[in-house]
Amino acid sequence: MNETTLLLRAHHICCMRFARWSLEKRGAEYAGRCESVRNALGSQNRMIQVVEGVDYICDLCPELKEHECGAEGGEISVRKWDSALLRYLGISFGTVMSAMEWRALIAARTPFSLCQRCLYRERCSQGKV
Repeated sequence: MNETTLLLRAHHICCMRFARWSLEKRGAEYAGRCESVRNALGSQNRMIQVVEGVDYICDLCPELKEHECGAEGGEISVRKWDSALLRYLGISFGTVMSAMEWRALIAARTPFSLCQRCLYRERCSQGKV
């Protein structure tokens, strides 16, 4: 991953640090990319832009079908979830902030009330609250 602005979906920005499951079943390359994103999210000055649709993580996901999420719920559901997260944070698609700024914003709002409706809440350190 180079040092250009990292393009990520809202749920990847908000949830990646709290996820507690193995990503190896989606392949070593995908798991490695997710680990590099976790590291970027934990950095100080890495710039991250929230995008609508497929992002840097999705590009390697085996669930990606015809440039759309094929995971449980599908692309329409994921876009609705991302939009709801952004409304909750009070920001919009296209927002660019440093990883440190993203972490501060997320920390000020977690646990998200949305977590109780998340399909993956049982595998998340925030969703069990």
